[in-house]
Amino acid sequence: MLTRMSPSAPSLKNTTAWISRAVMSADTPLAVDCSAADVEDALADFRGTYWQTPPAVSAKKIAGTRAYVLARRHERVELKPVEVTVRELELLSYASGLAGMRVVCSAGFYVRALARDLGRRLGCGAHLETLRRTRAGRFGLDGAVTLDALVAEQTRAVERLLPMHAILADMPAVTLTEQETQRAAHGNALARGTSQAAVDEGEPEGSRVQLLDATGTVVAIAERRAGGLLRPVVVLV
Repeated sequence: MLTRMSPSAPSLKNTTAWISRAVMSADTPLAVDCSAADVEDALADFRGTYWQTPPAVSAKKIAGTRAYVLARRHERVELKPVEVTVRELELLSYASGLAGMRVVCSAGFYVRALARDLGRRLGCGAHLETLRRTRAGRFGLDGAVTLDALVAEQTRAVERLLPMHAILADMPAVTLTEQETQRAAHGNALARGTSQAAVDEGEPEGSRVQLLDATGTVVAIAERRAGGLLRPVVVLV
């Protein structure tokens, strides 16, 4: 849903930090000893932008069927590589074949595939043991709430929910008149008018803007169109 509302939503994942632990365990008759230096050297191949093949057990679709469905049927799964970017890849620890690492990556990156490819690169095999997302864009663990806390708070749990404008804070906003609010709520385009004075006319066609009612509630997300029109593409009321 967030991706539908904002084309910039994937960029929120570009600074996602992961904690992963890949087990360096031999999956071939030949056991390979890997040192921390070996692992560090191998990680150099996975920094920057490169093409990564998603794991077979993934939500990617092949002819309309999820890859994991085919994999669980023991059918052949062939997925096309996807361009991904790893901005940071740091080895935090390595002992007894267990590597802890921190990854800051783009949307669409699979840490499971990193573990798989790292094992292949080292010649010893590897799989992901533990995975924890610590940040998605500007949202980190410092603002997270445990399930136990939500259950304990019960009716007050809703107070923990972030308002829509907090999620869309980086998107320009326009406050509408009552008549414009009604039009936007029905998905009708808005012509350039007084309420749109806050819209940066230098923004390219196709970029998006929040449409707010008089109370500041997000009514819709609109795209800039030719002729100064704002066309609602996601209506939220």
